[in-house]
Amino acid sequence: MNQETDAQADTPESVNVQFVEQHLRDRWLRFNEGGQELSHTDAILAAASARELTFQRTGKNVLMFDGDRCVGGVMGATPSMNSSFSQLVASSKLLTKSVLRRAGVPSPPARQFTESEWTQASDYLLAQSGRRQVVKPSDGRQGLGITTGVKTQDHLLQAWPHAMQASPAGRVLIEAEVPGVDVRILVIRGRAEAAATRIPPFVVGDGRHSILELTEDLRAARMSHVYLKDRVVKVDGSYLERHQLAPGDVLGDGEVQFLNGTANLSQGGVSVDLTDSIPAAVMSLAESASASIPGLNFAGVDILMPDPTQALGASVIEVNTSPNLLVHEAPAYGQPRGVAHTVVQSMIDSGLSQGERNLPETSAVESSPAKSLLSRMWAARIAQRRR
Repeated sequence: MNQETDAQADTPESVNVQFVEQHLRDRWLRFNEGGQELSHTDAILAAASARELTFQRTGKNVLMFDGDRCVGGVMGATPSMNSSFSQLVASSKLLTKSVLRRAGVPSPPARQFTESEWTQASDYLLAQSGRRQVVKPSDGRQGLGITTGVKTQDHLLQAWPHAMQASPAGRVLIEAEVPGVDVRILVIRGRAEAAATRIPPFVVGDGRHSILELTEDLRAARMSHVYLKDRVVKVDGSYLERHQLAPGDVLGDGEVQFLNGTANLSQGGVSVDLTDSIPAAVMSLAESASASIPGLNFAGVDILMPDPTQALGASVIEVNTSPNLLVHEAPAYGQPRGVAHTVVQSMIDSGLSQGERNLPETSAVESSPAKSLLSRMWAARIAQRRR
């Protein structure tokens, strides 16, 4: 049996390039405009204000009250709907992977190593016979410390300290790299409410300007977006080098080039709303992944999809207990989804008896841009100050 090379097989880069070419290339510098400046927690508090809840801040934590009844709150970035056990499992990529695979949820194979196990990690990589791997902290967050496309010991030498520095516990995961578009599906109380793909920062060549010059154009265009303007675009020189490129190289007209291998928004990635086009089977897969972890009622399930219009080959890579709502509330492209409202409504309902739950079900999928919390953020802040 012949082993496919990167040139013959799909890679994460090639799948993402295809997505950009089909959906974003002609508008790569035209981001969504409008909305108010807000954070993940601000979006939840705006939704709480809209429901006439009051809240009390204590450091990074917030308690929410319906009259004198505490309905829940936000601990850091995590709503109170999640149990401590679910947060423990989800904080470890290895534990999460074990739970997912036992539940029959597809997830790429991986192995964890401590700082003293470099030799074992190197041997493990060698045993993968040149197949691309992802090296990342086992307990990392916000896309920090992740290196994609690792195939050789030289690649591992670069990726290893990068991942270790981002791991509080000093543990690194080497995971099979699955070709696919990175899709984040938000699951609230067992229901998939919104979906968006996250694409690493990219530029599109014009045959005249260098990658560095195009990156400056990108940074200028991002200033029009309420969320992206405060996020730094990170150009990974080693990533470009692995693609035989340097920042001063000129791309061909229409050529798409990613600037790093991380789709996380904190690393400069952009989100594209896909709620109305993701197959129902993939939304169900996200719900199954969330349900596999006891006590997990608010989750961002990350799924790699070789084709975002088909369920075939979809694979769960992570489950997050504090997913950034702005992926859906303020996408770079596509329709904003008012998911913070659903979070607050869920907290309210969870404290009521079955007989008291007379409010109709609402879904962020049915929301419109006009109803999005982004457009009401400023009014909600003013109302809160007057209390």
